[in-house]
Amino acid sequence: MRRLLVEIVLLIVALGAGGYAGWAWQRLGELQTQLAKVQAQATAAEQERRVLQTRLPELVSKESELDAVRRALAPGGVLQEYEALVAGAKAPTAEQFLGLAAIRVLVKGRDNPDTVAAFQKALDLVDWPARLQSLCAAQAGAALGGAAVRMLEECSRLPAGGAAKAPAAASGAGPAPARDGSKEAPKDPAAKP
Repeated sequence: MRRLLVEIVLLIVALGAGGYAGWAWQRLGELQTQLAKVQAQATAAEQERRVLQTRLPELVSKESELDAVRRALAPGGVLQEYEALVAGAKAPTAEQFLGLAAIRVLVKGRDNPDTVAAFQKALDLVDWPARLQSLCAAQAGAALGGAAVRMLEECSRLPAGGAAKAPAAASGAGPAPARDGSKEAPKDPAAKP
């Protein structure tokens, strides 16, 4: 009886030890998998750190250049002169408003409402339908010449041989001015008569 009791206790201890060993083996596998992931992440982070470390001198140089430009433009004289130049132009261009917005970013900051308005005005002045039509025509011509050109998706929406009216209406930019002279182009409210 005593022997049976000892054997049962030994069997229970052996089963417990076996169960613990199985659990430990499984846990070891999980930990090895996690370790491999962490090592891969550490390797990727080290590579990214090296790339950033090589770019750091370039970024510091650009930061000092930007600071020098901001200090030079801080008094606002250049901005005032350029604003007067754009305001005095008979027909200001999108490029002029882009330049004005860029100077405003440097002098007044990116959150300034006048800065945002200048960028918006530049967008409004760009003749998107005509540029899109020219771009699509250039892509089609290059493709005819054998160049590997990936056509813009918007080009498939243009009517064949016609003006690019569909993209302008879809973008909310308003109707494109007629090229045959039958309609007047809409006047720019910011332009001076």
